[in-house]
Amino acid sequence: MALRSILVVCLCWCLATERVGAATYTWATASGGGAWLTGSNWVGGVAPGPTDDVVIPAGVTGTITVSNTPFVVNSITMSSTAAISCTAAVLSATIGTITHTSTSGQLTITGATSVVNIGTVRLQGSSFSFYVTAGAQAVVGSFYLLGSSNIVYVASTGNSKLNITSWFEWGGVNNYPADNAGAGTSQLNILGSGVIFPNSGTGNILLTLQNYGTLYYQVPAAVTMITQTGGMIKNYGQMIVTHSTLGVVMNPGNQPYFYNYGTMTVNVTSDFQMGNAVYNYGTIDVMTGIMRFRGGGTFYANSTLSHRSGATIRFELGSYDHQANATLSGANVIFMGSSVFTTAGNFQLTTFQIIESSTLAFMRTYGAYYFPSITQSSNSLVKFGMNAQVDSYLIMGASGGMIVNPGFRLTLGSLVLNGTSNYITNSASAVTVTNYFEWSGVNNYLNDAATGTFTLASTCNSVFSGTGTTQWLYTVLFNYGKATYSCTRLGGNLGILTPTTSLHGIRNYGEFVVSNVISSGMSSTQASTLFYNYGLMTINATLDFTIGNSLYNNGTINVVKGLFRLVNGGTAYPGSIMSHTPDGTIQFDTTFTQQAGATIKNGTGLIFAGGTFVSSGTFEV
Repeated sequence: MALRSILVVCLCWCLATERVGAATYTWATASGGGAWLTGSNWVGGVAPGPTDDVVIPAGVTGTITVSNTPFVVNSITMSSTAAISCTAAVLSATIGTITHTSTSGQLTITGATSVVNIGTVRLQGSSFSFYVTAGAQAVVGSFYLLGSSNIVYVASTGNSKLNITSWFEWGGVNNYPADNAGAGTSQLNILGSGVIFPNSGTGNILLTLQNYGTLYYQVPAAVTMITQTGGMIKNYGQMIVTHSTLGVVMNPGNQPYFYNYGTMTVNVTSDFQMGNAVYNYGTIDVMTGIMRFRGGGTFYANSTLSHRSGATIRFELGSYDHQANATLSGANVIFMGSSVFTTAGNFQLTTFQIIESSTLAFMRTYGAYYFPSITQSSNSLVKFGMNAQVDSYLIMGASGGMIVNPGFRLTLGSLVLNGTSNYITNSASAVTVTNYFEWSGVNNYLNDAATGTFTLASTCNSVFSGTGTTQWLYTVLFNYGKATYSCTRLGGNLGILTPTTSLHGIRNYGEFVVSNVISSGMSSTQASTLFYNYGLMTINATLDFTIGNSLYNNGTINVVKGLFRLVNGGTAYPGSIMSHTPDGTIQFDTTFTQQAGATIKNGTGLIFAGGTFVSSGTFEV
């Protein structure tokens, strides 16, 4: 008896929880459009109630007008090309589920005070338009933008919004959200979670898509994602980019924007191409693959852009402003294409490359930069607008440059100036190399537009070995270490030119060794500038070594082998020594002065070929 009572109570409870009087109502095909509340428009002659399910079957055309408020219905399934319009009279509406499965059709939410709450929207057919007009707002729990060529319109005026509170799923083919004026100012807000994964074709964003939850961006190679002019994405939550095929593109070529205020994680198999202008206030973390920036942008104070081991960040096109206190970190960052990257922030890179026609400018006004390694190639430019230290710096390729702005110091552990027609400009600034300097390649030069200095420290070993016609020196080069000059090309030389502001040349305080292994002549330092020797200079040439500068000797010059020609005169100061071995020869081609206390000895191979030799010193010939 007790068991029977329990069963009766449970049955009554279950019946009470069902939708009382729920039924399915079908729009009469012959009616075409018409008013929702008109009973004759429905099969059976009665309009549906709040708990009912509605079917708009195939064959229905025209517009079905809803004007009753509040408007409540359990579900609407559309299989026709008809349009449903909630007019301005509808101040509030609640719809459980809207499903579209056919070709064409439309749902319009109208009115400045209209708020329509929909549990689930499923657009599974094609060419359907979901309209939120000026001033209206739609709140949808779950929105499935599937099928093909379906459009979600949100008006660009009147503070119109489409808020998706639980789940947003954007798949299918050629579907897109937009505003009805093309201005891109309307809002589609993702408050919960979502995924963007179009199957093929093009995905367009023509409004402001704002993510406050977790949004997964999973776009295969077959899809081009285009954020059209005026459209933008704003991420306030977490955006996760992931896919298992090649090439993800966000806006190739237009000029809209991507704002990141939250966290963006890139975890791709191949590469993710960001064609939008990027404005980063938050964190972008590249975990795997390559992130390619191609639209320019700004990285604001306290923002972070970083990558994990094995991943890569590339700046390929556009101009980038990396502001003070913004951080860029990683071990594999490449500046390339025609990108221009200006940083005043924290540049925490263990190694990076500047290639092609890119420009990288360090402009921070506090502290100093430190870089373990920099590699620079053809047509690229690096500017130092502050003090910096680099352990290893390589310049290669052709027509690349490095500029140190006036008043700053650049300290390099090792520097290799190679390639063709590359240059280093230190305008009223100081460049110091502490360990190793290699000046090689073809027609590369050290340049100074004013009064800069280029110093090789006492711990520095240097090699000057051009293979072209001229390596140009437009600055004052101080050598305190050991520098070896070796030319491997007939007629090659180190050209030291004189600008209008100062006399440039070499100041040797350490050891300067001239050595070459070719069987032809070699000339060096041609032009009317200065070569000062305060240390030891050793000539060990196969044929000849020509000083075209005025030579001022305050140290020791020893010609071990070959012909040492002085074609522009000079002076030997007190305490200085010039000597040669039996295999060496010294030739004076023009006027030369030997002051008291200076010595020329072992002079069995001296040649006076022109000018006047004036000696007040010791002359051991």
